[in-house]
Amino acid sequence: MQAEAVRAPGPRRTSLPGPLTLDLEQANDQGVSVRINRITFEPEEILVDLTVRNESQAMVALASSPYTGMTLVDDRGTSYNFEVPERNKALQVEPGETYEGEITFVGALAGGASSLTLTTNAGSQGDAFVPRFEFTGIAIDDA
Repeated sequence: MQAEAVRAPGPRRTSLPGPLTLDLEQANDQGVSVRINRITFEPEEILVDLTVRNESQAMVALASSPYTGMTLVDDRGTSYNFEVPERNKALQVEPGETYEGEITFVGALAGGASSLTLTTNAGSQGDAFVPRFEFTGIAIDDA
């Protein structure tokens, strides 16, 4: 068995970007929508504020696997580890319900990163119960 190559994180930034106030939304044909409201950069983690609306007839899970369920990757290839929430490990949303909360990704933002990609259910092709959403090219404002 051959060992998998692991990309070393990029150099640390000397200063963190300010919070990104966003209104990025995607929806699928089943009636599930995900909106990224805000991304905040902390010294050792990245916080993503989400709103998920489930207007479908079935419960959905946005992080069906604790390890590949939700991913955050920057444009330099650095992955930030999804911190599985204790109270709702799979980020399940019942029919007719709305989830609002902050998702944590562990790791300091790598130096030189200029954009992020957030993917739900990254380890699957996605379906009605484990929908896959991919937000690409989320620009990081260094101002």
